[in-house]
Amino acid sequence: MDPTSLEVWLTARWGAHTRKGGRTWWIPNEHGAWPLHAAELVDVDTDLLRAAGVPTAGDPLRALYSPGVHARFGRPHAVH
Repeated sequence: MDPTSLEVWLTARWGAHTRKGGRTWWIPNEHGAWPLHAAELVDVDTDLLRAAGVPTAGDPLRALYSPGVHARFGRPHAVH
């Protein structure tokens, strides 16, 4: 089964944040779509959401994995 548009959006990455020198930095990146494959969920503990009082909606998302993609990173920018 092909990934849904939600699964593609959830696994997309447009950049990363990091802290250095007491500042937050944004590092843009670009890459192709992750090749997503079905995975088997062996165990999950959902007590955290329940304990925090966070309601869940809809069916659980399916488990997926990717062997990875090549990414290109841009110049870091300080976040103000």
